[in-house]
Amino acid sequence: MKSSTRKLVSCYHGSVTLAVVASLVVLGGLGSAVIGSVSPAQGYVSAPYLICFGDSQSNLRGLEGSLAPAEGATAQVGTLVTFTGGSGASLKFAVASSPALLSSSDIGPDPSPDIGSGPGSAQQQPGPPGSPPTYTYTFTSTRAAIAPRTVYWDASFSNATLAGCEGLAPTTYTTPIRTLTILPAPSPPTAPPPTSPPPAEPPPLQVSIRMTSSFHLAHPTVTYRIHCTASCSGGTSYQVFVLRHHAKAVRASKLDLGRESVSIIPATGGDEQFTHNYSGNSLQTLRTIVRTGGILEFRITAKVTGALGNVARAQHIAQLRT
Repeated sequence: MKSSTRKLVSCYHGSVTLAVVASLVVLGGLGSAVIGSVSPAQGYVSAPYLICFGDSQSNLRGLEGSLAPAEGATAQVGTLVTFTGGSGASLKFAVASSPALLSSSDIGPDPSPDIGSGPGSAQQQPGPPGSPPTYTYTFTSTRAAIAPRTVYWDASFSNATLAGCEGLAPTTYTTPIRTLTILPAPSPPTAPPPTSPPPAEPPPLQVSIRMTSSFHLAHPTVTYRIHCTASCSGGTSYQVFVLRHHAKAVRASKLDLGRESVSIIPATGGDEQFTHNYSGNSLQTLRTIVRTGGILEFRITAKVTGALGNVARAQHIAQLRT
C-alpha cells in the first residue's frame, strides 16, 4: 500500500473515524496510560500514533508555509532555479513538466519527475533553546528554466526522523503541487536607426596675397596672386606710394590698380593671378620716380566673400626696387 498525506491507514493500523480521533485527543489530555492500554486491534489508536500524527501535520504545515518560490511565481529562461523549504525532517524535491508526473495513485505509476528530483541541502536554522532543530533545505535545478513553459514541483518528507515518530512505521508526506512559470528571454533592445552624420562645416574662409615676380623698368609689370582657402568671390586693388629718404610717403595715384574682380570656384579654394602692365603716361611717371631715387611701395588689398556669406580680408605691402 502506497503512503501519502491523504492516507492515514499506514499511520493508524486501521480505519479511524473523526469522532474516534477526537475522542482519543480528549482522552490523551487525561493521561496517556489510559489510551495506551487500548489495543489497536480493537479499533482504537494508541498514544504514540497520535503524537506522531500531530508532529507530522505540524511539520507539514510549517513546510507549506515556508516553500519558495511562491505559487505562480515566475523565473527567466536560462537561469538557475532554487527551491527551498523549512522542515524538521529531510526534504526531497521533485520538478516535472506536468502534474501527472508528480502524482501517484493506487492504480497509476509511481511519481516520475522528468525535469529533476533529489534531496535538499540542509542548513540548520536557529530556534528557541530546547526546541527540536529545524532546517532550511534547498534544491537547485539547472533544467527547470531551459525553455519557456510551466513547471510543476513539490516537496516531501518521511516522518521517520521526527521525534514523535521514532520506532513507528514511517509515512511520507507530500505538499500540494505548485507551479512556476518560465518566461522567455526579453527581446534585445532595438538599435536606433543609423543617422547620417551632420554635414561637416567648411573651414573658415581665409585669403592671402603673394607677389610672384620682381619689378624691372625693362618689363614694367606688377604680378601677384590672391589665394582663398575655399570658394570665394570679391575684388582686389592696390595703391602706389613713393618713398624718399627722410621724406613722407607721397601717393602716386596714376600708378594705382583699380578694383579687379576675384572669383575662385572650387570648394577647396585656389589661386587667381593678377597682372598690371604700365605703358604710356603711367610708364613715363614710373621711370621718372625711379630715376630720381624713389622707392615704389605697393599696398595691395583683397576682400572676398565665401559660399556661406562669411567675409575675409587681406593686405600686403611690397617695396619694389629696380
